[in-house]
Amino acid sequence: MLSPDSSLERTTAQKRRRGLILSAQGAQRLQAAERLSAARDHGGQPDTLEELSDRTGLSTKTLTKVRHP
Repeated sequence: MLSPDSSLERTTAQKRRRGLILSAQGAQRLQAAERLSAARDHGGQPDTLEELSDRTGLSTKTLTKVRHP
């Protein structure tokens, strides 16, 4: 059985602060890839967040943060 102190420590250890940093070069590369994909696959129409999520394996929430910091 866990003591009250050890469960508190475990809860604190499980929480992680996460940051989302995209360099200027990374942002440019992402935008260029999105434009290329739109031109190639959708007649110039941009992908939806769901399509981007399926292609990249990233959640729509993460994609929103990256695209609109």
